[in-house]
Amino acid sequence: MYVTVRNDSGLALNEVSVAIVPVGRSTVFNRFIGRLESAESRNLMLGDFVGRDGTPFSLRAVKPRSVEVKGQDVKGQTYTVEAPWR
Repeated sequence: MYVTVRNDSGLALNEVSVAIVPVGRSTVFNRFIGRLESAESRNLMLGDFVGRDGTPFSLRAVKPRSVEVKGQDVKGQTYTVEAPWR
């Protein structure tokens, strides 16, 4: 299974990170992408997300609440978007 991220900002984004936020926000599972070009989509495998202690994400152990994407465009504007888990 995948989380698909698409850049609709109109500019390339740098330092893009994607986080799976569980119910209760106990441990947030992150994945760093780096650069995402304008109108680019990227599929990220759920097993590639890890918690602060290195624990890999598993749907068997964690109930996700949302997915949060953070990035900064080439002009320096910061974007943060949170979408509910479906």
